[in-house]
Amino acid sequence: MAGGLYHPNSHLNVSHPAAPCPAPVLQAIIEMLLSVNAKPNKMDNFGSSALAEAARAGHDGIISVLQAKGARLGWDNATEVGRG
Repeated sequence: MAGGLYHPNSHLNVSHPAAPCPAPVLQAIIEMLLSVNAKPNKMDNFGSSALAEAARAGHDGIISVLQAKGARLGWDNATEVGRG
């Protein structure tokens, strides 16, 4: 998963494709980062967000967690998710 869920005090992108892991592990990491004020709508260098990537990958649990913390798809992300 690409996407931009970053902690404001680090350069960590937990959804980087170079670090694949099972969805439950990724969800736990995302929950932990959100609990310390990671920005759920932060875009990565390619203009994608964690929510867009979770939607593209079909990770319903991660989508719910991100939306509960205010993540929203922008117009560019909504278009991108539909391209599959």
